[in-house]
Amino acid sequence: MRIVFIEIENFRGIKNLTWAPAAGMNCLIGPGDSTKTTILDAIELCLNPRSFIFADDCDFYDLNIKDPIRIIITLSGLPPSFITEDRYGLHLRGWDPVAATIIDEPVVGLDEALSIMVVIDQSLEARWSIHNDRIDAAEIDPPTVRYKDAKQLATNRLGPFAERHLGWGRTSVLTRIGEAGEGFSLQLAEAGRAARMSFKAADQGVFKKAVDRAEELSKLFAVPVRGKFTAELDVQGVSLTSGGISLHDGSLPLRRLGTGSARLLVSALQHDAGPPHIAIIDDDRTRPRAASRRAPP
Repeated sequence: MRIVFIEIENFRGIKNLTWAPAAGMNCLIGPGDSTKTTILDAIELCLNPRSFIFADDCDFYDLNIKDPIRIIITLSGLPPSFITEDRYGLHLRGWDPVAATIIDEPVVGLDEALSIMVVIDQSLEARWSIHNDRIDAAEIDPPTVRYKDAKQLATNRLGPFAERHLGWGRTSVLTRIGEAGEGFSLQLAEAGRAARMSFKAADQGVFKKAVDRAEELSKLFAVPVRGKFTAELDVQGVSLTSGGISLHDGSLPLRRLGTGSARLLVSALQHDAGPPHIAIIDDDRTRPRAASRRAPP
């Protein structure tokens, strides 16, 4: 599966962009602030449907919220399950690789393609859907990609935050390797109980003055006191979640690896996690710039 056509409207520094990437590797090269990363962000946003996004007015071209953000990514080389009629077969389009154009109705001799669209309006809510001219003309509520299928479309991105894949956070590649199951939640629950017991066994004297005063004021203002006020560890308050579990080499967290080593390991994990995905690499350009400043005239 690969991206054959990209359409971006009113997204950050891009008013309008259409691009047909070549097969294989494509490199975006240019000066700073020429929207290279914006294009990568648009691809990732469109192919990674989620329940919420952190969008704001600055994501609209020229801060004009009246013109919605519109991103369409067209994919070919689809899995066989995608092209059946009970999935997306009725919504396919045709891709002409010679002319690099999309034909809305798939015909013999063209590659079967599927277009995914995300639209963000002034409400800052993103809406993902399948796109073609037939759907736009006939349906007010267009069909969407199933959650299970969206996981196959999701991009693998290597960039400044690649280390997030070295822990068991919600979007980490590690969650796609092996089985988490019920034991995963049980481990966290047991860790929370152990943390509370350890805290309770420690010196509570440092909290006594504040605890006693809080209990005294509670009784004074007729707030019921069922037992006795104490200082206890609220595990939810310290965010004991799967994101806090990370890979270690001995006692050293692997997120402390160098940039190159971390990206190399994450790349290997992503390759091992399942079928080939669309990879997006946002290289760190600060070091070449620093090197150029240090270079002799």
